[in-house]
Amino acid sequence: MNNLVTIVNGEATVTSRQVADNFWKRHGHVIDSIEKHMKHLSSTDSSVQCFYEAKYWDTTGKINKEFIMNRDGVSLLNMGFQGAKALYVIIEIDNSLISI
Repeated sequence: MNNLVTIVNGEATVTSRQVADNFWKRHGHVIDSIEKHMKHLSSTDSSVQCFYEAKYWDTTGKINKEFIMNRDGVSLLNMGFQGAKALYVIIEIDNSLISI
């Protein structure tokens, strides 16, 4: 779980691909979960900005969507993950985000 956290504009962040890899989830499923959370957040008067849409190039050169998320976004997303592996990864990500 090295290099899990990246600093973007002074804020500790992780990507949706990193979350998918560490939780053994399909990236498409992580994207779907994030988009559902974004929809719910936008339907409230909340000014919380947890997820930032970004693009990346895969190994074939195709441009794909990913999300960059801060600690609040990771916490919100991780509420839906279960099991011992999920608990371990949640703690590791949280500790990494706190230590920055």
